[in-house]
Amino acid sequence: MGLSISKSFTWFARVAVPVIAAGLIYSLSGAAAASPPDVPSFHALKNMTYKSAWTRSGTVKLTDGVYSEPAAPGSATRTRIALSDRVAYGKLNGQQAAVVILVTDPGGSGTFYDLAAVVLRKEKPVNVAVTNLGDRVTINSLSIRENLVIVDLLVQRPGEPMPSPTRRLLQTFALKSGKLVLTATKDATVTLPDIVGVTWKWEKFEGGDSRTIVVDRPEQYTVQFLADGKVSIRADCNWGSGAYKLNGSSLSVSIMAMTMAACPPESLSDQYVRDLNDVASYAIYDGKLHLNLKASTGTMVFVPEKQGN
Repeated sequence: MGLSISKSFTWFARVAVPVIAAGLIYSLSGAAAASPPDVPSFHALKNMTYKSAWTRSGTVKLTDGVYSEPAAPGSATRTRIALSDRVAYGKLNGQQAAVVILVTDPGGSGTFYDLAAVVLRKEKPVNVAVTNLGDRVTINSLSIRENLVIVDLLVQRPGEPMPSPTRRLLQTFALKSGKLVLTATKDATVTLPDIVGVTWKWEKFEGGDSRTIVVDRPEQYTVQFLADGKVSIRADCNWGSGAYKLNGSSLSVSIMAMTMAACPPESLSDQYVRDLNDVASYAIYDGKLHLNLKASTGTMVFVPEKQGN
């Protein structure tokens, strides 16, 4: 029921911001965070000009991460382009760079994903290259390693519904002559993280402000996702239930019923329920469940309850 708080800074916010510092690789797979030195900040990335094949001018000037224009002159339908919260930092051709994902809704059918590379020139961010990744794909992760951009994504199999891709690919891009050039594509074994039917114990909370809360008694804070779309939780001295929805790596949780016992003052019960209701996506790393909160506010980390416990 108690807790300990660690103030030590870490770039390993797992789903939110894993960083391999030795290789000077900064990657963000779940949510945006502070940028490393000498690269564009995420604020700058949300308020700059990008190349785009989806606009009449061939460019878009984002304002707080969004741009829109009429799909055609005089049309009420609008083309909308938004910066996702996927960003990775590293070196491309020896220069510090950032890569991001632009998501375009042209106002008809389809949602298109573009990979964009950004570098600093005279201390100003410049988009040097853009390439299309596909229609209604799911981006699992984005990273820069050894001067290459690596995109882990799900695409559609033949005959598969567009909104539900299941074919997992690892695509590698190199920045050559101002273009992002696809250098390799390989199928990856699709092992869908099985979060259903497992009792998960809350181990810690990793905040977007680098604050870490370690839960002293994880068995007092549990969550179980059931096959029928319902969710069951324990929040210290209280128990609750609700529903959840899964769509690729996206996850939403709604806790709708709770017992009302009075837990001790040091209890994390209220925060636990509040954070579960704020979950936006999930991933599993090293056997641990990571629940990413909306607006990049943090990640809840869970460990599976061992059989027989």
